[in-house]
Amino acid sequence: MSKKRTKQIIVGNTPLNVDFSELRKQRRKLSEITALIDSRELDGLEYFLDAFVDASAEVFGEKVVFGKATK
Repeated sequence: MSKKRTKQIIVGNTPLNVDFSELRKQRRKLSEITALIDSRELDGLEYFLDAFVDASAEVFGEKVVFGKATK
């Protein structure tokens, strides 16, 4: 079993261990799903995830959160 690379981020006073690579995959999948249905039902979740990763990028840096930049 491989060890996942997680970063700990504090939300309020609750520590969360986040695997940003996995979160990126899940966010892409959510976008695929919302393209197939009425996305208004999931807009709040998408906005939350976008805000969470943006705030995390300010703490850890864009490379950690968003991965390697592609050209």
